[in-house]
Amino acid sequence: MDGINGIQAARMLWNKKEKALLIFITGLKEYVFESFDVSAFHYLLKPIEEKKSAEVFARAAAEAEKKGD
Repeated sequence: MDGINGIQAARMLWNKKEKALLIFITGLKEYVFESFDVSAFHYLLKPIEEKKSAEVFARAAAEAEKKGD
């Protein structure tokens, strides 16, 4: 991203009370614990296994539908 990282962008959304299921996709392990601070739905590390990503996105879609988002 230009000038900010994913955690910073997530904090901006969080502070605006935006409804979002946050899924981080990154090659960096060091931000995993910070993702909990913004209530991330999941944190996927690259390289991503197709089966795992499909599972996570299906769960996220079900959760969004349940919440009416």
